[in-house]
Amino acid sequence: MAFIKTYRSFRNRIENAANLDDLDITLAEITRSIGCDYYALGHHVEQGEVKLTLRLCNYPPSWVQFYDDNHLSGRDPVHRAVGRTHEAFLWSEAGQYIDFSRTDQRHMELAKRHGLGEGFTVPAHMPGDIQASCSFAAIPGRKLDEDGLILARLIADDAFKAARRLIGYKEFMKQMRSAPLTRRQRECLAWVAAGKTDWEIGQIIGIREGSVRRHISGACARLGAVKRPQAVFLACRVGAISYHEVRCAR
Repeated sequence: MAFIKTYRSFRNRIENAANLDDLDITLAEITRSIGCDYYALGHHVEQGEVKLTLRLCNYPPSWVQFYDDNHLSGRDPVHRAVGRTHEAFLWSEAGQYIDFSRTDQRHMELAKRHGLGEGFTVPAHMPGDIQASCSFAAIPGRKLDEDGLILARLIADDAFKAARRLIGYKEFMKQMRSAPLTRRQRECLAWVAAGKTDWEIGQIIGIREGSVRRHISGACARLGAVKRPQAVFLACRVGAISYHEVRCAR
């Protein structure tokens, strides 16, 4: 009964958070209450790759700096495991979902040196959304509390939904879907995804190389992408281009 009361109390605070600072304070309290030291909630993208993304965490600053400086998001074994399952998992169990390499082991050892021991991650993305998760971690040597992990699993979805609401992410995605790409923009992105250069795309579809660049830039602007790979990714996410189109473009 006390467990349910604690969960409801935290859920109410999360749902009533007026801004990200409120949510950050609440998540920090939840983290301590479940016997952990750190939390991280957010999308799995490099900072600046997509215009509107979510990232809240209180990880050691030295690790956050090292992580960003070395562009580790795409190589993070925990993030890769999230892409393979919707089930919550301990970081030590990530090898059940991915081929855990020496590089992955090195990644976890580096995280430990910066103050992160065992962790627990809950995949938090929704269909058609950028991959995301909510994680809780302890300092090296501290065991995670099993009852605390149950609460973490329950609260993660509520926290992510609240964070999406607070940054206006739902409206952002709606705007992306309501701003369809032109036929040429879709064609160009499909060929970009197939690995073609601007010159090759121009030769294939019969337009100038400069026109190809303009169509791709226009697609990036409509999708809110900073770089071409993100434009392709987001176009696939919102259904502007399909995997079948990319395969046919090869």
